[in-house]
Amino acid sequence: MEKIAKIIDKLVQDRTKEIEDDAERRITEKVTHILEHISKIYDLNMKQLLADITTMDIKSNTCLGITTLKKRCCSKVFKDGYCKRHQKQKPNIVKTSGSLESNHTHPPSVFYLEGCPGCANKKHEVMIEI
Repeated sequence: MEKIAKIIDKLVQDRTKEIEDDAERRITEKVTHILEHISKIYDLNMKQLLADITTMDIKSNTCLGITTLKKRCCSKVFKDGYCKRHQKQKPNIVKTSGSLESNHTHPPSVFYLEGCPGCANKKHEVMIEI
């Protein structure tokens, strides 16, 4: 009886893995289709869209590289979201430290405001109206 339970458990694990792999493949195909559509409609670089995905906390088993036919690669990930062939396409992401908070005391629509601590720390550029 124990032997049968082990065989059934192994079959369930194998089938579960197949289902998960199939779901991953389908999701990847849908996301790729959506990104290709967005790339064409808004005239955005597909390579850049896929590179931007790496800045998000999304894990995929499919390479984020672009083939010579300008399509997304279908190979399995080797490292950092890219297969061995497309490792050179991996973007160099520089993490910055420090605060992104602004010490400006005015909205972004106002370019310079006398007395604003954020403006006082910036080197002022001369703007020429045309």
